[in-house]
Amino acid sequence: MKEKPTYISTIGLNSRSIKTFEIFFKNTCKGRYVLHESHDDASITLVDIDAPGSIEALKKLQNINQKNKFICLSIAEENHHNTYHVKKPINSAPLIKLLDELTKLEPNTHKSNSLVKDKNTPATMVARENIKPFNQGETALAGKQLGTDEDSDLFGKQKDIAINNKEELSNAYYHPERMLQGAITEAYNTAKSDNCAVQLTTLGVSIVIDPSNFKVYTTVPERIIRPTCLLETNRKAQFKQLDVDHLKNKLAPLQSNKGIDAAGIDIDTFLWKIALWSSRGRIPAGTDLSMPVYLRHWPNLTRLDHIPHAPRIAALLILAPDTLCHIAEKLKIPQRYVFGFYSASHALGLSANARRQVDNLFKPDDKPLSHSRSVLRKIFRHITGKSKVNETVRKQNSGQ
Repeated sequence: MKEKPTYISTIGLNSRSIKTFEIFFKNTCKGRYVLHESHDDASITLVDIDAPGSIEALKKLQNINQKNKFICLSIAEENHHNTYHVKKPINSAPLIKLLDELTKLEPNTHKSNSLVKDKNTPATMVARENIKPFNQGETALAGKQLGTDEDSDLFGKQKDIAINNKEELSNAYYHPERMLQGAITEAYNTAKSDNCAVQLTTLGVSIVIDPSNFKVYTTVPERIIRPTCLLETNRKAQFKQLDVDHLKNKLAPLQSNKGIDAAGIDIDTFLWKIALWSSRGRIPAGTDLSMPVYLRHWPNLTRLDHIPHAPRIAALLILAPDTLCHIAEKLKIPQRYVFGFYSASHALGLSANARRQVDNLFKPDDKPLSHSRSVLRKIFRHITGKSKVNETVRKQNSGQ
């Protein structure tokens, strides 16, 4: 008789992560684990501790359901709040081992399994087998949804290019310094260097950047900012430094605008989004496609807009620098996804063409000549020396 699956609830995981886990549990784990909407019916909870609000939700659920087991997923090494810990990017083997161990700690029994439906039992109280798992109707389509036409608006439909074809190569570049992205980057750099908030006004968009809490504020909705990201302009953006009082005055309208996030947007999240909207599967002009690129550290993908195959791209670049086209070839994915990932990472200062300064820290050792090569070199010098002497003698004789 087939064992009943262990139900797992989630905290802080976005829809893409949930779909990925659904496929992972179904295929790799052979259906032993199933994501579930209800924390009450789950015996294990996955918590993306890096997601905003997840810590508070975790503490609240720990107080309500003390028998549940919690696994925190984080890019950091340390454990959180007396829970089990799995470091991102996730290595599947240790995760499966941990899940199997936690399942064995306590039999997978639930109160809902012991319910007997009779005439005194409410219709809403049914056996666990009839409870709907998380996104059950969408699971079968999860794999197909990654990298399909739904992403064409974000990454365009540009075909793969050959780097030796000048026309195709030119189509792979965009110029962020001429666009809203360049103005935002300049404003952010100014805010950091001068340690003050900066208001940016350009292309009809007004944005306030506060480096003290790494936030961006604007009353302009995304539906207007997104198409603006594709515009190029020769006009210089206007920058205005704001002291504390001026900053409060600028942020006041946000408090009364219910359609705007008054808490602000994380600067990294904002820059990543702007870079994707601006690049549309292209790379910043000046990037050398023939040279490897590096990834400084793993981006916090749970807080950033989704890029198809982003974890796989990041995993390769973390191992060693590589060319963007070669990465696409290795992963057998369209170049535009790799280009988009690089553009977004570059906007956050995480990626650039190698060679980095650290690569020049040590000079490569000169390899000593082998004995055979040194003998050949002596013979060559002897022959060329004789040739020069003979040529000199010949000229002297002809002169006489």
